[in-house]
Amino acid sequence: MTLLHVYFALRKQQSFHRLLNGGPGQPSISASTSSGKSWKRAGALNSGIALEINALDTLGRSVLHLACTSTEASSLEYVRMLLAHPAINVNVLDKESHWTPLHRALYAGNISAAILLLKRLDIDTSIKDLEGYTAHDLYNSTVRSAKPTEDEETLAELFTWGTNRNAALGVGDGNDRAYPDQVVIPRKDDVARQHNRSLDDRFAPIHVRQVSMSKLHTVVLTSEPRDNIRVCGFGGGGRLGPSQHTQYALIPLPDIKHTIESVALGQDHTLALTSTGEVLTWGLNRFSQLGYVIEVSSSAKQDEHIQATPRKVGSLRREFVKGVAACKTASGCWTDTEVWTWGTNGGQLGYDKALVPVQVLPRKVSSIVKPVRAMVMTEILMACLLLTGEVVCVWSGGVSKISFPTQRFSSGISVYRPPQAINGQNITKLRSCDDTIAALSSNGEVFTFTSQPIGEGDSAKSSLTFKPQRIWALRRQFSAVQVGGLKFKYHAV
Repeated sequence: MTLLHVYFALRKQQSFHRLLNGGPGQPSISASTSSGKSWKRAGALNSGIALEINALDTLGRSVLHLACTSTEASSLEYVRMLLAHPAINVNVLDKESHWTPLHRALYAGNISAAILLLKRLDIDTSIKDLEGYTAHDLYNSTVRSAKPTEDEETLAELFTWGTNRNAALGVGDGNDRAYPDQVVIPRKDDVARQHNRSLDDRFAPIHVRQVSMSKLHTVVLTSEPRDNIRVCGFGGGGRLGPSQHTQYALIPLPDIKHTIESVALGQDHTLALTSTGEVLTWGLNRFSQLGYVIEVSSSAKQDEHIQATPRKVGSLRREFVKGVAACKTASGCWTDTEVWTWGTNGGQLGYDKALVPVQVLPRKVSSIVKPVRAMVMTEILMACLLLTGEVVCVWSGGVSKISFPTQRFSSGISVYRPPQAINGQNITKLRSCDDTIAALSSNGEVFTFTSQPIGEGDSAKSSLTFKPQRIWALRRQFSAVQVGGLKFKYHAV
């Protein structure tokens, strides 16, 4: 511990200042030809103060570390005095975590000290600590709003960008968007309802609760109490309900007098879950993915199995459904205790595709025995997020548990991990796009894995495994995250 540490701990500001300026017992400053003092150092004596000002105490902290950590009003003056010294190292690392003074200032919430540090030309904001956090990453991890909890209902504005050749952006025209563009959702032309609303309600913006995008259409759930669904995209095949035309702007879906809680999209069909636990489906039934039989005339083409208006899945009328999932060829849903699937069986329905190649009506999946929290589907497998935080994949009648990689320390450090620490990082959300499945963990990490199993020989005989890869973490910087609709070259936030 140096005298600077002692004077700072005792808050002796005058002694601290004299010591920085070469006071008694310390290397003196050289005289200059002009009036005043000069910081010019030209000897071995003057090198002592350079080492002194950046020296670490027994706990591995410099004086600048301590001053930036302290939130006392008087500590800010110590920061100014230290930064005024030409020998100060603003990027010095402490021994415990390899934190810079900026790390400590932002972690302690000392914004004034952080501003002073950021004004320095020699500040390096890209320095990472032992866990890979930059100073700004560390700050984001301490801000509650930077990581919303899962239970918080998010009502937000909608921005979309990307290629609009499939009319999926909802911006009102067919032009591409290189940058995020806000999508304004107009209110419905309902004169009777307008008179019953207050003036504030009439002009209040409509917020977004959920956005679901497929290759050929987009569905948005709004904050409205009823009829809270908007659609855009290609209208062929019943994707947009009765409308058979391409819609570039988000329009209301007629014939729905329910409150929709969530939706799931395949390429040519849509599932909607109502607040009463019912499942509505509409679109093209080419793969029997709607959950019922559509009566068509004998003269109609095979591809014209179209349900243009939302229709209830009657086989689920005795069940209170909690969520829905879909892919191009199949659909699924889950209750508090059971999982149901239907459509063309590529292995994702949870039963042998050789015995049941097509399932027209919803059928219970016996291989999933634990309560399900979320579910996604591809054309060859189904991934289920259990209430325990575990993720299991169902493929061709088999079930595999997915093991996600955990953060590791450097090879030179041996760390004991108690069971509660190992089990603490659970998966909270699942999303899928084509053959890729993305998972979000409770600590904000994003993992992806492909639905193509890794095995040799016949898939029914080989031991199949999946290897998730961490593509984004708070402690790492990536230019983009490959989830959701990135495959289709458009985005929504």
